Amino acid sequence: MSVINRYKILKADVANAIKFLQTKKGHLDVKPWVEKFKANLSVKKNKLYFDDKEVIPRENVDAYLRRRLYSKNDDAIQMSRDGAHYQLLKETVGITRRALMDFLKAQRTLGETRAAQAKPKSTAGKREKGYVLETDLVFIRRDDLIEANPRFEKKEPPREQYALVTVEKATGLCRITNVKVKEAKVVTPEVKKHIEWFAKKLKVPAKTLTFGQGW
Repeated sequence: MSVINRYKILKADVANAIKFLQTKKGHLDVKPWVEKFKANLSVKKNKLYFDDKEVIPRENVDAYLRRRLYSKNDDAIQMSRDGAHYQLLKETVGITRRALMDFLKAQRTLGETRAAQAKPKSTAGKREKGYVLETDLVFIRRDDLIEANPRFEKKEPPREQYALVTVEKATGLCRITNVKVKEAKVVTPEVKKHIEWFAKKLKVPAKTLTFGQGW
């Protein structure tokens, strides 16, 4: 870990550092780390960099991670904790491992979630290589929805519908798609879309993804 990550870097500190580097003024306003690492700091497009790594102030960490994690472009970071941390260390300073873990634990969206770091149910068995997907079709019944939240009664949901759920075992990455019927001609194309989505997120060829034995 870069030594600069040991310092608490705030948004105001970054702004003062940029001003100091650009104007050579405001010496009394900058934090000690700016003076200490002045030779390593630079400004590009009004952003502060340390050895070509973008400096992310503490207040901007969540927004930065959210943008990078859910980016549809090639700059999206990996979804796994260790993979994301490795990428961030190469590209940024100011985002600690603890901050990343707290952010990932807080993510609970419909489309993707991460499993808790639970102990394995079994210590035996053949070790799987690569990324392994498990998929299943989950029943969603109107009565169950209303029991969970009465507001669904006003929305008049279908009596029965389904959720296609696919999970990658190693990362806990999950994708959920609502489907109205369970016929293969409807579900199979959605499974293919899931595979393509996982391949893009995990940055691997789709043909390298394998399916487990299900839930």
